Amino acid sequence: MTWLAATLVACAVFVALRPDPGLRLAAVIGVSRTSVLGTSIRAVVERTLGKKRRRQEVRKVAIAALGTLAADLSSGMPQQQALIGAGEGIWPAACAAVRLNGDIASALRQDSLHMPMLAPLAACWAVSENQGSSLAISVTRMTEQARIAEDIRVQLEAQLAGPRATARILMLLPIFGIAMGMLMGVNPLGWLLGTLPGLACLLGGISLAGLGYWWTSRIVSRVEALL
Repeated sequence: MTWLAATLVACAVFVALRPDPGLRLAAVIGVSRTSVLGTSIRAVVERTLGKKRRRQEVRKVAIAALGTLAADLSSGMPQQQALIGAGEGIWPAACAAVRLNGDIASALRQDSLHMPMLAPLAACWAVSENQGSSLAISVTRMTEQARIAEDIRVQLEAQLAGPRATARILMLLPIFGIAMGMLMGVNPLGWLLGTLPGLACLLGGISLAGLGYWWTSRIVSRVEALL
């Protein structure tokens, strides 16, 4: 049964690491073991954190663009010119509306679908167009609030690292437990699959593990929805 235990451990490691076929090809063509291992670790980290880091970078760029817009407006630059100069890559629809003499507030609302923090800017722009008020103070306060919200978001994401790790362990721990039992000379699968009490324990364990994973993931998802 040792081979079955080794297979279970290998499956758990595969699920946890999700090895990249490109890395195996690099090993075949003669890349050193150390460099392949380092590349594998980097690939796992990039896959895990890549999307999150991209979202964080986009938010940082958007906050910087709002800060530039606030500074330009405070210096007396015309609103439309400041909008184009501050963040053409952040609010492309609004910049296109400026060039085509379109509805800038509606274009900003369209941009806010991809960048929610721009929704207040769209509202402030609409009020400014209707009332003729200045945007400088409003955008400055928006920028300050966006920076505070980003700091809170970073702290919450750091706090969520523990529940995420717990959810992964809940799914992998039973596999390692069965494998360790086999390595010790016990036949847990035979008891779990061959007896009624074992089958009941197996079904109960799977149900509890799934419930725990679902509950932990639900907690994380509800907190992430607020980020």
